[in-house]
Amino acid sequence: MSLSRLIQIDALRGLLLIMMTMDHLLLWPFDFWPTFYAHAYGPLGFFSAAEGFFFISGLLAGLLLATKPNVILGNLSSRLWKLYIGNFLCLSIFTLSIFLAPSFFAQWSESEWSRPLLEYPLPLTLLASVFLYLPPFFNILPVYFVFFLLLPLIYFLIKTNKVIWLLVSSSIIWSLGQFSLLAQIESLVKKIIPLASLGWFDIFSWQILFVIAVICGYYFGLGKITKFIKIPSKSLIFFSLTFCVVCFFARHGLFLADINWEKWSDVQSLGFLRLINFFSATYLITLLLNKTKIFQLPIIALLGRSSLSVFLYHSCLVYFLAAFKNQIDGLSNPLKITVFCLSLLSLYLPIYFNYLKSLRYYYRL
Repeated sequence: MSLSRLIQIDALRGLLLIMMTMDHLLLWPFDFWPTFYAHAYGPLGFFSAAEGFFFISGLLAGLLLATKPNVILGNLSSRLWKLYIGNFLCLSIFTLSIFLAPSFFAQWSESEWSRPLLEYPLPLTLLASVFLYLPPFFNILPVYFVFFLLLPLIYFLIKTNKVIWLLVSSSIIWSLGQFSLLAQIESLVKKIIPLASLGWFDIFSWQILFVIAVICGYYFGLGKITKFIKIPSKSLIFFSLTFCVVCFFARHGLFLADINWEKWSDVQSLGFLRLINFFSATYLITLLLNKTKIFQLPIIALLGRSSLSVFLYHSCLVYFLAAFKNQIDGLSNPLKITVFCLSLLSLYLPIYFNYLKSLRYYYRL
């Protein structure tokens, strides 16, 4: 994969980080702008930034499995540790902060998302250490952890020409997710551990996105699907474009507004309509990436290159600002927008600190 194409992928991840941060800030600390939020969340149709994150991660993992399998599998334990310790440390920081300054986080009691963490900080942090408590905005990385833990198995099935078996198995598991399998398991766990929460994303449904991404990345790395991209099917382009346009207008209620789309576009269970809408848009974006350099934006790519640090920072940022929600609500709209924009710009802080850290390491050598 060329350097320019890697920059575009990093820029896409950076753009997804910005979109995700906007969604989460507008959903909780800055819930003053519902009209803008309705269009900012899932702006292209029945899918959001989260789908893009899982797909790009799986795509890059598959690409490395095809070209440098020893590198990704050899460093898998290190990557899993980074995912685990990063997520757990952030929650631990909040737990310690609650003990040291409970009055500072008092406004968390006004939200059902953060109230349990305020009331039971230590038990929930211990449960979080074994993935039995996954609070909002800290529930994506544990899903990543499980997917990457399964990566050797996925690689084995692809390498032994059992791709069809892999896709069929993944589809069956996704189908079970449509019947709220995770919620049923959670209800059983709660009978033993009442404080348990297995997260918002149904891992049984979302695994299909990662599996398909790994397969696509693997065969792209082998050069077996480059022709499919370089010489695209006109009929497939027409179908994808038409489907995306229809989903866009339906998502924003511009027509077919009387139809209940929630069942087919559900986020938690990754509904069928949402899945097809995402893959249609991904196909069109892939063709665009191959023909143009529209996403070659170095300033945005910086965020994508440090995606783990930026993502963890964004999760902490949402919870930290939620402690000032009443004060934010009391600001005028221009001030709210100013603070909101500054919050988005602060996503570059982890990159700055990483840069300082690398400088200290360089001069120490």
